Amino acid sequence: MDNKTFKLSTIAKTVLPLISIAVISGCGSDSTSDDTTNPGSGLYPAGENEVVIYYKRDIASASTASDYEGWGLHLWNGEGCTSTDLEAMGIAGTGTDWSAPRPFDGINDTYGAYYVLKVNPDASDPHECMNFILHKGDEKAFGSSNSKVELTKIGESKGLFGFHGSSELYYEPIEER
Repeated sequence: MDNKTFKLSTIAKTVLPLISIAVISGCGSDSTSDDTTNPGSGLYPAGENEVVIYYKRDIASASTASDYEGWGLHLWNGEGCTSTDLEAMGIAGTGTDWSAPRPFDGINDTYGAYYVLKVNPDASDPHECMNFILHKGDEKAFGSSNSKVELTKIGESKGLFGFHGSSELYYEPIEER
């Protein structure tokens, strides 16, 4: 076999590294739409005048509908909070009946069950808040007191995040407490 030496011209020696750098740098992406490490990825895309309450039960089994069966929201306007658009959600003006709480709208594999609420943009609410109790029968998910969504604290995710057995609510996506 004939051993031939391949010789590169000066131009080729200069251009090849530049082309290699251009090809390698083009492999990266600035998009975070598929970034599973980005907190908040995969959240329900809340629309205008919507807020989403996320409720996570046991971390090991928090991604199936059966884990949230019977858990729902008791919603009402009053006590200084009148921003819940009950009518837009098909709920009577007096709110939900305790024995028939509003069921979850879906399950998020990371953040648990979620409930999409409508905000009344015309509410004369001085506190800009929404009342709710997340419960199953007489068991309350977030402790014994009534809960509120404080609309002035809602972040870009338009979500409120809570964990079973804890009264602490978070306004930014959080996977574990």
